[in-house]
Order: sequence, then structure tokens, then C-alpha cells
Amino acid sequence: DRNGEPLAVSSPVESIWADPGELLQHPDRFPQLAAALSTPLEPLIERIAQRKEKSFLYLRRQMNPDDAAAILDLDIPGVYSQREFRRFYPQGDVAAHVIGFTNIDDRGQEGLELAFDDWLTGKPGAKRVIRDMRGAVVENVELVRAPEPGRDLALSIDRRVQYMAYRALGEALRDNDASSASMVVMDVKTGEILAMVNLPSYNPNARAA
Repeated sequence: DRNGEPLAVSSPVESIWADPGELLQHPDRFPQLAAALSTPLEPLIERIAQRKEKSFLYLRRQMNPDDAAAILDLDIPGVYSQREFRRFYPQGDVAAHVIGFTNIDDRGQEGLELAFDDWLTGKPGAKRVIRDMRGAVVENVELVRAPEPGRDLALSIDRRVQYMAYRALGEALRDNDASSASMVVMDVKTGEILAMVNLPSYNPNARAA
């Protein structure tokens, strides 16, 4: 916000993926993998078999790094992980309509996340590497393109004013038995938007709920 308080942050997570062709050569490990992923065995086998001609299949996205490490510790051939990032919104539903949210691939879908997606996302880098037969990198050969990190976005929003507006609007919504309401708080001297609230709102950290 205008005072440097975070309204959206990216937290590191791990995604578990598999090389179906390699994994299918070790069917005796499927029960162990299914248990580690907390998923039914038969549907898992079917998913892997359907993609046997492919070399990449996500098994579980955006896991807690410790949980992902526990799966990798099983040392199942054809099972790997990759680092990703997941957005977390400290203000939750208080600023949801303004900030918006990203999808599982960390691309903006609504609000400022969508409007400034290119600014916030950055660009991936590229390098040539040597991998062993399991796909693990054993040597970095050459940096082809350096990654460009996403940039910060400073808003005129004041999270304290945003919260007070959210609370006041919620009370007005209930007192007037209304179905929806909106409020904008502006600095009349500068024209800056200090708060912008729409109700009903949603929790961008639990959109599937």
C-alpha cells in the first residue's frame, strides 16, 4: 500500500511431477506414491497410463515444501519436483475486489493482478544444462537468458483506511438490509484513492471454499 505494507506476496511452494514413461517401468512403486499423494491408486495409475507417451505430468501442484520433500525422499523413479510460487493476500476479503487474484500458474485473473500482470510477473530465464538419466541437473553448461524478476507495484491505497471503509460499509449493508454496496475514499486534495470496497466480498486465499 502507500505505506509499504504488503497487500499481495508470493510464497515458495513445490509441485510434484512425473515422467510417465519412466514411472510406468516401476509399477511396484505406485501404491507407495498414491499413499504419499493421498490419492486413490487406480485413478492415479489411469492418469499416468493415459500420458505414457508424454515426458511431463503434474501429480500435485503447489504443495508445502516439506510435504513435497517427503515424497521425493521415497526416491521413486520418474518422480520429481519443481519450485513454483503461490500468491498470499494478507488483507483477505478486505481488499479482494481491488487486488484481485492469480490462478494456479500465478497469472492475474481479476483486479490489479490482471491489469498489471505483465508488470508483476517478470520473465523466465533459460540455460543449457546436462541431466542424468533421472532428469536431475548434473552440470550447468551455459546461461542463455537471465531471468527478469517481477516488479513491485505501489498503490495509493492505505490498508488502514481500506479496513475502516470495509467495516463501515459492512455495517451499512446490514443496517439497510441491502444486497450489495460500494464505497470509494478519495483524498480531495490529490485525487488519490485511499480505499475502494465492494460488498459482498470473497477470500482470495480460499477461492475454492
